[in-house]
Amino acid sequence: MSMTKREQAEVEALKTRLALCFTDDVMPDIQEPESGQSLVKGWSFNSYSKRVAKSCSTCISHGDGWEGASSREAIAQYSTPVRAYKAMRRELEKRFALELREIDAKIEALEREALE
Repeated sequence: MSMTKREQAEVEALKTRLALCFTDDVMPDIQEPESGQSLVKGWSFNSYSKRVAKSCSTCISHGDGWEGASSREAIAQYSTPVRAYKAMRRELEKRFALELREIDAKIEALEREALE
């Protein structure tokens, strides 16, 4: 049996509320290349633009895509886009939790002030 649009909206609203959870850390499973190693391909993320993309690294540089490295420094990468998305989610959870805590602290201070 298919759901009505209203039921679909309710399920989506519940999923949104359940999204407020902490996931396990996901560490890069492709380590930085060592000297003499050729171009290593994997996946990386940018939590500010909220994107996951193909990436590559040598022992001295890294880049977007799998063609070549142009930025300085080697990077560790993820073997799949799923792992990269999970790692990005975890990083965003930490950032948002800190922001929410700052807001909560201000609310608590104002409530204490109102009681005085």
